[in-house]
Amino acid sequence: METKSPHFWWIISLMSITIIALISYIITEQVCCSDKLMEYVSVCSVILSITLSIFAIQYTYTSNNEVHQQFEKINAVANKMKETSDNLTATNTRLNENLDQILERLENINQSQQDISGQLQNITNPQVSTDINNLQNR
Repeated sequence: METKSPHFWWIISLMSITIIALISYIITEQVCCSDKLMEYVSVCSVILSITLSIFAIQYTYTSNNEVHQQFEKINAVANKMKETSDNLTATNTRLNENLDQILERLENINQSQQDISGQLQNITNPQVSTDINNLQNR
């Protein structure tokens, strides 16, 4: 967990050292009113516990918002991927239609070439046979 305030760890460390010092004084009975001091430490512990639980709730809320934002980003990317997939499907359909048209036109061109070839053969064959007949008659 990384905090935004650089003083956060200093405050936590200072509070921990203070609590350790108070507990060590109580244990060694250096303080005359150790019962009263123990009550203060107990109250401070309760307040610290409540404060830390509030921070935990706030951190959970912040984390939940970040997770929600990440889910929104993931959903946006998923929608873009779906749109791209739809576009690719449409492009594929158009390409298949164009390919069918190209193949049909190629067949028409092939048929036209065969017709022209046949007409040329018909034109040249009677002329050749006529020429052969003329040569034979001479």
